[in-house]
Amino acid sequence: MPRVTARSFLFPTLLLAIALSGCGGGGGSRLSEIPDDPRSPRVWTVLVYMAADNSLETYGIEDINEMETVGSTSQATVLVQVDRTPGGDASNGDWTTARRYRITRDSDESLIGSELLADLGEMNMADPATLTDFVQWGVQNYPAEHYLLVLWDHGQGWQSRTLALQPREVRAIHIDATSGNDDMSLPELEQAFAPLPRMDIVLFDACLMGMLEVAHSIGNSADIMIASEENIPATGQPYQSLVGRLVYNPYAEPGALAPELVTDYISHYAGDGAPCTLSALDLTRLGDLVTATDGLSSAMTSDLPTWRSEIRLAAEQTQHFDSDKAGYSTYTDYRDLYDFASRVRGSVLSVPLRTSASSVISAIDSLIIAQRNTGGSVTNSHGVSIYLPTPDTRSDALLVRYADISFGRNTQWDEFLAAY
Repeated sequence: MPRVTARSFLFPTLLLAIALSGCGGGGGSRLSEIPDDPRSPRVWTVLVYMAADNSLETYGIEDINEMETVGSTSQATVLVQVDRTPGGDASNGDWTTARRYRITRDSDESLIGSELLADLGEMNMADPATLTDFVQWGVQNYPAEHYLLVLWDHGQGWQSRTLALQPREVRAIHIDATSGNDDMSLPELEQAFAPLPRMDIVLFDACLMGMLEVAHSIGNSADIMIASEENIPATGQPYQSLVGRLVYNPYAEPGALAPELVTDYISHYAGDGAPCTLSALDLTRLGDLVTATDGLSSAMTSDLPTWRSEIRLAAEQTQHFDSDKAGYSTYTDYRDLYDFASRVRGSVLSVPLRTSASSVISAIDSLIIAQRNTGGSVTNSHGVSIYLPTPDTRSDALLVRYADISFGRNTQWDEFLAAY
């Protein structure tokens, strides 16, 4: 996540702004802290998996304090598992282990005042078993009608900047410095979700995770995925408004909540000038897009003898991401799938190929619940990216590893990439 220099709280609706204005003022607010009995009926449980044993530790502390401006109630409970790093942020007692908190409301913006539920000792937050255990614990002890799981940390889409140091697996998220800079691959993320109950919403507060490959890895485990095609600022989600959405309207349905979270995030960063994207995907419709993309892969591969140059040009001109670090050319091969399909459809005369591209566009239109962006360099973002290197940037070694992720195994996209 790149650093941003300012932090502000912008709320898109007057009702939420009025409600949250009283959050930091002590017991006089109309929302008093309500004792949270785990046996009582609960509408939402929010599970925040905060892998802060790395360079983002300070922002983790800040985000917990943001959550505390609102707190939890008996209808909407916020649980955080946070792991800190030695030698980083020295505040709040400078503990370095993993802890579980139930977020409670207070007005101190620097010190964590929430209820400490457990100190787990040192944990590897990149281990899929650690994520599984946290979610299972939260669901068992704080059962609810709906669950929102936030995956908080650095994100690399389907691959990692440290790829050369990791010859067997491609790592995607959750860096744990104390555990040898271990991080979690998409297959491991899929493994972590396998024994869990289905989540209503999974929100990636991590860079570059708004990819079809990522959605495919959790498609059987959640109804809605919220993620960014572009980088996420280091300050992350606006947690005061995120928690406030549920505490002040606990009966919000997931399909109605997701667009509000997208709007809140973009409104929060709209004045900063940095490129930002966020989209909410209906994972119940994901299969249609996977099928359509597989069909486009096959059609392009078949038509390469005739349309190779047009397809290559379309790829080069397609919206790419990691724009604030474009000089590194590390993740610029993450490109908007809708934009690519539209450019292919507009540049070739092959009817089967144009039809396949149109199917991808239609499937994305159906998949996207909400999509917004800000910043001129991401104007051609439509909500979901895909790994699309050009022939000049394509890596045969990466393609071998790409074939090991579930999307690579289940589609012909990697075969197209190897051929074109």
